[in-house]
Amino acid sequence: MKIKSVVVGVLLNVSIVLPTFTSAAVSQQEAKKLGRELTPMGADKNGNMAGTIPAWTGRLSTVPQGLSYMGSGDAYPDPYAEDKVLFTITAQNLPQHQDKLSTGQIALLKKYPQTYNIPVYPSHRDGRFAQLTESRTAWNAVNTVLVNGIDGLQYFTGGAPFPLPKNGAEVMWNARVIHPHPTLVGVLDDVAVYLNGDRQLRKQRLIVEFPYAYPQNKIGDTEAQIGKNAGLVHVNVLEPMRSNGLQTIIQEALDQVKNERQVWLYIPGSRRVRRAPTVGYDTPDGPGGLVSVDDALGFNGAMDRYNWTLLGKKEVYIPYHNYQFDSPSVDYQTLLMPGHANPAYAWSCKPCLYTQ
Repeated sequence: MKIKSVVVGVLLNVSIVLPTFTSAAVSQQEAKKLGRELTPMGADKNGNMAGTIPAWTGRLSTVPQGLSYMGSGDAYPDPYAEDKVLFTITAQNLPQHQDKLSTGQIALLKKYPQTYNIPVYPSHRDGRFAQLTESRTAWNAVNTVLVNGIDGLQYFTGGAPFPLPKNGAEVMWNARVIHPHPTLVGVLDDVAVYLNGDRQLRKQRLIVEFPYAYPQNKIGDTEAQIGKNAGLVHVNVLEPMRSNGLQTIIQEALDQVKNERQVWLYIPGSRRVRRAPTVGYDTPDGPGGLVSVDDALGFNGAMDRYNWTLLGKKEVYIPYHNYQFDSPSVDYQTLLMPGHANPAYAWSCKPCLYTQ
């Protein structure tokens, strides 16, 4: 598997500080909505009134019919390769569409009016998780609760901990720990692109284990059976050559206030393994140090420096998949432009219900 991570141009970091809250599991009656009027993971089954968001079908839980995976490292086959662009959002027609765009998208359109645009394709809602993930999620709905403020989970058994979230922290936990595959192995490319067009690459071989996704876990198993770690990570730097052989081992705790993230480094020059100092929050990472360690996977790490709130639902245009962007036939020179990724490859954009 080839994994591409891109840092482009100027980074924006926004946080909202609001009052704290408590968490409780939902009732059995409310949980019965899962798989009925809601999808098994808690999303709206129905489409929107305008017809731009279709109803969820859940028909793709395996390789799409007529397509196949040839082997490890191959690009995923695109089941929607025949889709055509419906329209393109540009700086010129921005006022017509900005009610369905994020603040960041609007800023990019205004900052790069000549090169940045958003091609919008037909929307599809066909994917679903495996039965095991859905079963664990249904159990979590009436059992999993937040503990230790918002930084710990109790009675979490894999899947999504909060398919019917009641607050912002529960939404963030869904994004942080819903790993359907117990093991991830691949080569990760981090590319920093500067506004003058210069690029800096870091290539790493990555192995990640997600203990809460192990298929042998029983529904209802808790930390006592599964352990305290949400993730186990081994990273070996391949490029740049000056860092070749630098290795990092990380134990990613489920509750990072009670059990801090543990990090060890193997430094080839000294041929020693050393315990790293505290690595978390806004510690710089990536080529050029343009991102923080908690930027990985959208957000990870301890959440205790923030208070989170759930504002509601809003229809926005989002990059729905990255089949074109991940194509091995397209090089980084084409994909990565100064200021932003190439919109011709970065966007397979669909209108979706986005939880704020």
